[in-house]
Amino acid sequence: MINYDSRINITLTLELDGNGNYELSSDCFVIEAGKRQEVGGDSGLGQTWIMTAEGTYTDNGDGTITTSDATTAALTVATDTYSSQMKDSVKFSIAGSSEDGEWTSADTPELLSYVPETIFTVKGDAIVSYENPNAAAAEEATETAEETEAVADAALVIPSDDQETEFKLYADGTYAFYFESYDITDEGTYTYADGVLTITDKNGTVTTSETDGDNVKFHYAYSDSDQLTGDYTVASSDLDAALN
Repeated sequence: MINYDSRINITLTLELDGNGNYELSSDCFVIEAGKRQEVGGDSGLGQTWIMTAEGTYTDNGDGTITTSDATTAALTVATDTYSSQMKDSVKFSIAGSSEDGEWTSADTPELLSYVPETIFTVKGDAIVSYENPNAAAAEEATETAEETEAVADAALVIPSDDQETEFKLYADGTYAFYFESYDITDEGTYTYADGVLTITDKNGTVTTSETDGDNVKFHYAYSDSDQLTGDYTVASSDLDAALN
């Protein structure tokens, strides 16, 4: 939505040649007061975002059509006084440029990634819905990679006794307390010497671990609220191996 009387519209057109080839076009524009706003018009809201792509398709015989990743693609972008601000706000950039222009996949291969494999549900000549069948898997893979990277960066990750939070110790002497359910992270510094873990949060509050047989135990309270806490138990040998 641009303002109370404006809307961004997108028109998708999928053309099938009957021989397994498709052409997909996407036309994005602004409607205000029931009229399409053109670039150069009085409102300053006119914009043109037209993308075309070609590839192959399979008619699945169940009311759905699967289109392949695009093999060719082209994009035209033109904005006006105010619509250009929208483009800037989303940090639009192609081939390192944020300016209006025209691009083809022959010169700018990254355009092909904008048109992935897609499953269209159709009824007659109308597109009812569409989805990327690989989106969930790609998102999950990205999240897993990010989590793996975060764990790899930490010298030691200690789960709380109730498995609700994590306490990550980094080789540079910093830590991160992480509560996934609320996406809360609390950071500070620590030292480890003679089997004792000493934790100092951003407020200067110090927490000192205790030894319990072959384990080290400590209770940590979130620096912004002592209502959020975690109890941790870690083998002394694991601390020694990670931090010494």
